[in-house]
Amino acid sequence: MHISNTTSTSILKASLNPLHVRQSPNTQKMASLNSSAGEDGSPRHRRARNDMLKMYYNMNQEDVGGLNSDPTDINGANFDPQIYLSKVMKEKRLNELIDKEAEMVKQIRSLDSDMQTLVYENYNKFISATDTIRKMKTDFRRMEEEMDRLATNMDSIADFSAKISCTLQERREQISRLSGTHSLLKKLQFLFELPARLKKCIEMRAYGQAVRYYVKTRGVLEQYQHMPSFSSIHRDCKGIVEELRTKLREKFSNKESSARELAECVDLLLQLKEPPDQLCDEFLSHASQKLDEDLEVMQSQIRLHQSPADDVMESDQVEADISPAERFLKNLPVDILEFVDSSCNGFLSDICLVISSYKDLFVHRQSIHTSDHNQESLEEVANNKLGEFVLVRMAQYFQCLEQRVQAEKNTVDNSMLVRALDRFYRRLEAVNNLLPRLNILQRGAEIVNKCATDRVEYYLDGLKKHFAGISKF
Repeated sequence: MHISNTTSTSILKASLNPLHVRQSPNTQKMASLNSSAGEDGSPRHRRARNDMLKMYYNMNQEDVGGLNSDPTDINGANFDPQIYLSKVMKEKRLNELIDKEAEMVKQIRSLDSDMQTLVYENYNKFISATDTIRKMKTDFRRMEEEMDRLATNMDSIADFSAKISCTLQERREQISRLSGTHSLLKKLQFLFELPARLKKCIEMRAYGQAVRYYVKTRGVLEQYQHMPSFSSIHRDCKGIVEELRTKLREKFSNKESSARELAECVDLLLQLKEPPDQLCDEFLSHASQKLDEDLEVMQSQIRLHQSPADDVMESDQVEADISPAERFLKNLPVDILEFVDSSCNGFLSDICLVISSYKDLFVHRQSIHTSDHNQESLEEVANNKLGEFVLVRMAQYFQCLEQRVQAEKNTVDNSMLVRALDRFYRRLEAVNNLLPRLNILQRGAEIVNKCATDRVEYYLDGLKKHFAGISKF
């Protein structure tokens, strides 16, 4: 059967026209969506939608265009229906055109089914997003109303607060003046009661509280002492504070006072502006008594090695309160090791305690009671006094030790002498660590070296005498 070209052309155009295919409800929905994106449904709007889809699915326009630039490619971006139709009309026969029409109708129906599936799958998401947007609009509208009400209320509160401030301005100034007057009266009352308070604290031995009361009011009393009402208070307080100083010094001089009590006395006396150098001298003077006793014990042992024990016992007959057995044990000489051990446990331990206590009481506490301007000078004075004191006492100790070591010059037992010198040098390191600037270890090393030299000379003389006796024979 021969069919004219006009008939075949009309059939192919009908196959290419999507309207020729029966539209399903989903196709109608998609058509409505397309119409919302572009009112006229022109190729320009369709191309814009396609470009947006390609951008969303990360498809590069240039890559796609480069691969499908053929205008007869129905899936390409540059597809031209007229050119495609002309090409098909020229290249295909009628039966091929009919098959092509059937194939295209099938593809259109498949595409329509896929679009319907996509709409159904995402329909709930579209509805949920629409509801969420609608709810957000409602919530923001309600929030804006609440913020407007809050701003109105804040303006009302500010106006009301301003009215209250204006109303109470006069009363506020009056209350402030009355408060200042009340505070001044309380201070004056405290000043008038200060002498009685100080006496009560001294009676109760609350010396720290008394010093705090006085230090708190000392500046005011000195500033207004020219006024008759304050001069009598200042005079009474000075007399009471002098009594307080006396009691603190008595406690400071008491041998039975603990380290904590001594620290408290020094702290309070410094707050009362006692001269720090004078307190240092008093502390070192009291500490000298115990050190003198230790040195006297060492000297008595030296005398025992230099004089017979009977002569020493006769010279100690004046001690009637000591029994003969105790007097005998006291006058019994000890060996060099026991002498060094006793001197280390006595004198060196006591002087270490004096140094550490002195530093805690004066050097480390100066910053609490003095300004930064005078801190350096006061610390230097305290350290110099301590250094002079320790050098004098250590010189006396070294002198006693040298005398006792000289008594061992002609002995034969070297092991005991070496143990004694080793113990002496190790215990001397504790004193040197407390005051390294005095370099006390150097003097101790000189004593050890001299003792070693004397021992070598002693054995050298012995060898000379021995060989001299042999040469006579």
